[in-house]
Amino acid sequence: MFYLTNKPDRPTAIRTARALAELVGRDPATVCRWLADERWRFGKAPWSSDQLPAIRQWIASELRTGPDPVLQPLRATKLREQVRQIRAQADAAETQLARERAALHDREECRLESIRRARLYRRGVAGVAGQAAELAVTCGLPAGAAAKLQREVQGIIDRALQFVVGAEVEAEL
Repeated sequence: MFYLTNKPDRPTAIRTARALAELVGRDPATVCRWLADERWRFGKAPWSSDQLPAIRQWIASELRTGPDPVLQPLRATKLREQVRQIRAQADAAETQLARERAALHDREECRLESIRRARLYRRGVAGVAGQAAELAVTCGLPAGAAAKLQREVQGIIDRALQFVVGAEVEAEL
């Protein structure tokens, strides 16, 4: 479809950017960008059909083929941002799937379970140092030495519990 008109006093005219786009085989949006380009020297519509060869020559000589050097870095930046967002979404989906499969658990739940176990262990060994001191006195150790033995045994138990439950949990007990 061509938008050429013949008027008796004028040569054939190309009245719109869309008509020019059809005649040069390009997209109308591309032609509209050419019209805004500072290198465009053919003015606004209407264009004479006599100008068509010069316009085609301008397209071949002035316009680059391939990616626009101004837009290419912008496109690369946008593409990197989209890739980052997609990777973040994939990571979140993998984490959620691992939670559903019980391969991962909530950090707070883990901390609370560690505290519960630490309290259980501490209750289980609470009287061991005292029992060791009583046993030592029964076996003939002097009371002063038994008290020192009790403190040493309690220190060993405390260090062992710290190692087993971790310093963070031990601080919360």
